[in-house]
Amino acid sequence: MSDTTSQPRTRPRATRSLWRLVASLRLGIALLIVVAVASTVGVVLPQPESFSFADYERERLAPRAPRRLEPKEFVALARAAGLLPRPKAFADFVAAARSQAPATGAIEEFYRSLIDRAKRAQMPDEKLPELFFAALTERARRSPLTDDEWPAFYAEGVRRIEAGELKDEVWPTLLSAFSHRVLRGKARTACLRLAYVDSYGRLLGRLLVAARIHVVFTSAWFRLLCLALIVNLVSCSLRRLPAQWRAAFGQPQGTSPKWYLNRAIHTAVSLPPPVEQPAQTGGDALAQLGVSARASGVDAAATRVEAALVAGGFQVRRRRATGMALLEGTRGCLGELGRVWWPLRGLAGLGRLGSQVVHLGVVLVMVGGFISGRLSFRHPQLMGRDEIVAVPDLSYRLSLGYQFRELRDAALRSLGQEVDTEPLRAERAAADPDWRETPGKPGREAAFRLRLRRFEFRQDTRGKPEYYGAHVSILDTTPTTDEVIEVNRPLIFGGFHTYQQSYQPDYRRVSSVSVLVARVRRAGEQSGDSHSAGDPGEVLSQISVSVPPDTDVRVPGTDLTLRVTSYFPHWQMTLEQGPDGRRVQGEATNLSDQPNNPAVRLRIQSAQARPLERWVMLPFRPNEPRQGGIVDYGDYRILPLDFKPDYATWLTFKTHPVMLPVWIGCGVMMLGIVLCFYCNHERVWALVHLDDEGACEVYLAGNAFKWRERFKERFAAIAAAVDGDDGDTP
Repeated sequence: MSDTTSQPRTRPRATRSLWRLVASLRLGIALLIVVAVASTVGVVLPQPESFSFADYERERLAPRAPRRLEPKEFVALARAAGLLPRPKAFADFVAAARSQAPATGAIEEFYRSLIDRAKRAQMPDEKLPELFFAALTERARRSPLTDDEWPAFYAEGVRRIEAGELKDEVWPTLLSAFSHRVLRGKARTACLRLAYVDSYGRLLGRLLVAARIHVVFTSAWFRLLCLALIVNLVSCSLRRLPAQWRAAFGQPQGTSPKWYLNRAIHTAVSLPPPVEQPAQTGGDALAQLGVSARASGVDAAATRVEAALVAGGFQVRRRRATGMALLEGTRGCLGELGRVWWPLRGLAGLGRLGSQVVHLGVVLVMVGGFISGRLSFRHPQLMGRDEIVAVPDLSYRLSLGYQFRELRDAALRSLGQEVDTEPLRAERAAADPDWRETPGKPGREAAFRLRLRRFEFRQDTRGKPEYYGAHVSILDTTPTTDEVIEVNRPLIFGGFHTYQQSYQPDYRRVSSVSVLVARVRRAGEQSGDSHSAGDPGEVLSQISVSVPPDTDVRVPGTDLTLRVTSYFPHWQMTLEQGPDGRRVQGEATNLSDQPNNPAVRLRIQSAQARPLERWVMLPFRPNEPRQGGIVDYGDYRILPLDFKPDYATWLTFKTHPVMLPVWIGCGVMMLGIVLCFYCNHERVWALVHLDDEGACEVYLAGNAFKWRERFKERFAAIAAAVDGDDGDTP
């Protein structure tokens, strides 16, 4: 019997304890502090939205960066960041190429033909991995590797670094390929993980990455904290709302003296028996009717209390009951609206609900942030001069069916199940890491198209960026609309906010070439029409000029005219078989967009000699000419000293589909703060009745939402005024 009787009591007690814990004010404060600290850490430390990937690539991942990562250092950092590839990726790639399955694409066909050539040359099988790695290296130099080639190339490169077998000339290619991969789409978080380990040390960086600090706002633990805070705020509000509502609007006034004496602030005043006199209210009318009206002591005392309350700044409501009078005075800045329209006096107690309004605003901000984060989209895009991006239509992301499918697929993946959902056509277009329209790339439907006319970049005297902005044209308007995207001045069009994020050198184009022209006196008085490099001789004069591409530049003080007609960042001159069997130079080709072997085709004209046009090597470092970078033309020696590449811009296309709840929540939260701090609410209740001896007893009680000490002084002044003292009434 004891067990059966105890169970119904235990469960409600446990439920009440759980409810008190969930709605605990201390728990809410602790959760709010933790969320605030985590948010501050997310603002201070780099996040995907604030981290400059282009700057990190330029400083640490570019093949000729001043602080370029070395092979051993890179492997150590990649291991700490969890970015090492699967060790057997290269062996599996070679095995797949050697399989007898039919090739499914041009890439597989290329490696199958490579194996066929190795067999015809009777190459041993142990030499095949070396052949494949050399082929992958060459393909990486020329163009980005495919999703099948990159893991194999990366895995074999790491293995060779650890074994000390990687050649020095291969490392820039591997680093450049890695840089290209980590700056594409979702893989950019991999670059951020590497940057954390590189910047904060392997131990601390690994801890920060493991704790998901690099993506704190999208991490699971941060979302759980926010969800717990929302539950706590709602529970706390529901638990305290009835009492706060009664205190603000619905506190019933008691008719017993005991009710007043139980209040925290109370007093009792005894007034002497009143002398009967003609009633003020309706006295003249009653006298005309011959009725003798005498005001009772209750009415006289009630009038006295009402006058004291009005003098204290209260709005008074007076009720008459049998043998007693009830008065209620309210005071507050919002209650002053009742002087304009009487029903508005009830707003005086709204300040007591300020905390509830703040809670509502916080919940709206967090829920709106979650929904906006779920429905929003962010895409970084690199653009060069005159390039066009086709921005896809993302309206499909707002449909409930798509969001339900995404949540279902995410749940299945978390359970370890494979998901073979066919992506939508627009979804495939949005997932493409490169939205640029290029020759041979199939066209697609777009929300709008954007063309970069030019990118403006200026530096101050210390070499620091002073200004940069993208001059773009929206091609889907009639006429075409020209806009400028600057830092903190995004372009808002077609449902997208397009932000100016960063910039980087665009080695596909050159903006100018710095050329030194020296007039020399050669040994043996050589002069005339000589185009070959000989003895430098004595330098008589020299001048440096900047030559933009496709522009004739006259060299001051000479009759020379220079013009850059072509530029290749990775120049190579092919060798062809001549009619006589000798190998001669063929056409110059460009192997990649990286400055592995930069060169320009320079045209030199003079009135004293026939024109000369030839390829000239550009220096890797300023003022350090390379072999093949000097041209002798008559009495002049011409050599490039430096070149400035064009600049490409990183634009971020971002959608903010559901920001209205966030802004409404911010406004509600500010309203709640104003109500809490600036809208006080004071209430005074009074009971007036006659005792058995005919004396008037006045019971006063009151409370205040804020500034209680000041209210106590005002309450004492009201009591003194009722009692008949000459104290000052505020």
